[in-house]
Amino acid sequence: WVALTEAQQQVSLAERNLQTYHTTASEVRARYERGIRSPLDVRLALANEASARAALADRRTALERARRQLDILRGLHPRGGSSPAAALPEAPGEVPAGLPSELLTRRPDVAQAERRLAAAQSRTKQARAARFPRLALTGSGGTTTAELSDLLNQDFSVWSIGANVAAPILDGGRRRASVRQAEARAREAQALYGAAILNAFREVENGLAAEALQREREAQVVQAWDHARAAAVLAEDRYRSGLEDIITLLESQRRSAEAESLALAVRRQRLENRIHLHLALGGGFNRKSEAASLIHKQEQTP
Repeated sequence: WVALTEAQQQVSLAERNLQTYHTTASEVRARYERGIRSPLDVRLALANEASARAALADRRTALERARRQLDILRGLHPRGGSSPAAALPEAPGEVPAGLPSELLTRRPDVAQAERRLAAAQSRTKQARAARFPRLALTGSGGTTTAELSDLLNQDFSVWSIGANVAAPILDGGRRRASVRQAEARAREAQALYGAAILNAFREVENGLAAEALQREREAQVVQAWDHARAAAVLAEDRYRSGLEDIITLLESQRRSAEAESLALAVRRQRLENRIHLHLALGGGFNRKSEAASLIHKQEQTP
C-alpha cells in the first residue's frame, strides 16, 4: 500500500513536470518566432518535453504494477483495482528507548523455534525414562503392590519377573540409542532456537540503524528539494528577463523535479523500514503496531 501510494504520487509529479516542460517549450517557441531566441533553445525545450512524456509513461507503468501487486497481496485477481491513499502518511516518530528484548518472543519464527525446543527436550526426557523398568511401588491406600512384593519375595521365581525387569535394560542398546538420538535432536533444536534469536536481533539492529540514517537522509533530501525548487523559480524569471540561457533553465527544472521525486522515494523507504522494524519486533512498541495502523488507514480509504 505504501509503494502504491508513492507510485501514484510519482505519476502526479510526472504529470506536473510534463506540464512545466510543455509550458516552457511553448514560451521558447513563441520567443523564437519573435526572433528573441535561437532554434537551439527550441530543440532543447522540445527534447525535455519529450523526455518528460516518456518518464510519465514509465511512472504509469510502475503504478499499474503496484496496483496488481497489492491486488495479489490482498488475495484478489490482479486487475489493478487497488486504490492508493491521497498521500503518504507523515514520517513516523522516533523509536522509544528501552525496548525490552522480550518483545522478540512475539515473532512467529522465534515462537516456533521455542516450541520445537520444548518438544525436543520433552522427548529426551521420555526416552531416558523408557530405559528403566516400569514397576508400581505402591498400590491403593499406600500399600506395597503385589508386583513389588513378588520381586522382593525370595520364594518368587526370578525367571518370571526377570524378563519384565531386564527387558528395558537388555535390549541390545536400542533404548540407549533412542536417548542419544533424542538428545541430538534437542541440541539441534536448541541451535535453531539460538539462530532464530540471533536473526531476530540482527533484523531489529538493521531496522534501528536504518531508522536513524534514513531520518537524516530525508532531512537532507527535503532541504535539497527546497533549494532546487527556489533555483528553478529564479532561473525561470531570469530566463524571461534574458539574463539566463535555456540550458540553465532546463537544468534547474530537471533538478527540482528529481529532488521532489527523491523526497517521495525516501519517505516511502522510511515508512517501509518502520513496517519492517515492527515485523522484526513481532509487533508494535507497546503491543500496538503502527504497521497495523497504516493498514487500517488503507482499508478505510474509499
